[in-house]
Amino acid sequence: LRQYMTSTQILQFVFCLIGLVYAQSMRIIGKPCMGTNAAEWHGIIMYGVYLGLFAAFFFDNYIRKKAGKKSAAKKGEKQTTHEVILFGKRVDVTNFIKKHPGGSKVLRIFEDRDATEQFEAYHSDRAYRWLKALPKREVLDSDFLVSETPMAKDFKAMIEKMKKLGYYKADLLEEIVKLLLCFVPYAYGHYLLFNEQPLAGSLICAFGLYYMGWVSHDYLHHAVIRGGPNRDETTGAVVPLNNAMGYLIGFLQGYEVDWWRARHNTHHVVTNEHGNDPDIKTAPLLTYVRNKPAIAKGLNFFQRWQQYYYLPLMAILDYYWRLESIAYIVARLPRYWKQAMVMTGHIVWTAYAFYGNYKYLVLMSLVRGFFTGTVVFSTHYGEDILDDGNHGMTLVEQTSKTSRNISGGYVANLLTGFLSLQTEHHLFPMMPTANLSKARPLVMEFFKKHGLEYREGSIVECVKQNIRALRYDHVLH
Repeated sequence: LRQYMTSTQILQFVFCLIGLVYAQSMRIIGKPCMGTNAAEWHGIIMYGVYLGLFAAFFFDNYIRKKAGKKSAAKKGEKQTTHEVILFGKRVDVTNFIKKHPGGSKVLRIFEDRDATEQFEAYHSDRAYRWLKALPKREVLDSDFLVSETPMAKDFKAMIEKMKKLGYYKADLLEEIVKLLLCFVPYAYGHYLLFNEQPLAGSLICAFGLYYMGWVSHDYLHHAVIRGGPNRDETTGAVVPLNNAMGYLIGFLQGYEVDWWRARHNTHHVVTNEHGNDPDIKTAPLLTYVRNKPAIAKGLNFFQRWQQYYYLPLMAILDYYWRLESIAYIVARLPRYWKQAMVMTGHIVWTAYAFYGNYKYLVLMSLVRGFFTGTVVFSTHYGEDILDDGNHGMTLVEQTSKTSRNISGGYVANLLTGFLSLQTEHHLFPMMPTANLSKARPLVMEFFKKHGLEYREGSIVECVKQNIRALRYDHVLH
């Protein structure tokens, strides 16, 4: 990104956005400040320029680079064997990498690594049948089987206990409430838009879209519609039903679901691993110092203000994710022609709904992005960064170092789609999120037994944790 935007331009982008929001807010409340029109037009023009720079970035990195990789692959040498360790065997996934529903990157990251815990946590019975068909051989003497460690076995026993307690069964009432929190604000917000109440309509729509993010997330984790005789399993029969709901709600938000899954699935299994987890690649806008002098010394003048523009920056995330979604589709045309049509339909509908009130469309996206970004960044970004994938940690050890819960009881849990319980969610990703609070006491007991730190704080404390991780000045003294 730095080849398209200098640090000065990045900071200008943030300040122009703040100025545009301030000027527009003054106009909405009936107190336009001096130079409001000039500030608005300047902000709009500059914002357009920077969106163009972002578009150039995505063209080169999603389309041109991908085309180059395909060309290089055709000219490359003979394909080498790619193996992942699963259930005490080396599994040859060479011919399965491109077919993997969770994306090829995950399998590449776990080459020669034990992925047994991750496989058990994220896959349905259909995946187990696929696994049986893949070629296997015995592990090497040098292979480290993290799934065979005492802590990993103890963790597996805790999962079985939770299944017996019924924590993997969906709570129908809670799931209905979450759906209502999506669709009622979304529908009512549009009703207000069509009845000349654009301010209230845009803000209510923003909340509906914000909540849709959490609910579509749950369906795409296959954690809502459950299968099996006790309705507590992720079976091949229920996967398409969960996916259908996830795709529907995803496109209502204006996001491409396959793009999200490629990022999110990888994030889950390699949380905060440097170079592996796509979610923590926030430089140059945000460079987490984490008390490391070498990183602090490398910050330029404008990056040394990042602890101050961190929160305002959250507001542009909805724009950024929408742009990434569009770029993901464009890079895969014509194969993704159906997704392109659906995305076009979403854009046309949104333009129609906000016709004549596009300044409120800007407001809606900024509010939605701010809420979502603040919650998302609170739970991982300020935590430990693991240098690489060869850390030898169990899934529970890695989660204890890289995840933080947002406290606040049932209200905080409900308003964040229960993803304030991020530690439990990363340990049990296919557990219905409304049941994560039931699992919490057992997790805390497990952490205490094994000497692990259980990280938790209010939303304010979590934001402060991020700001501390971004600060640089105290490191240089």
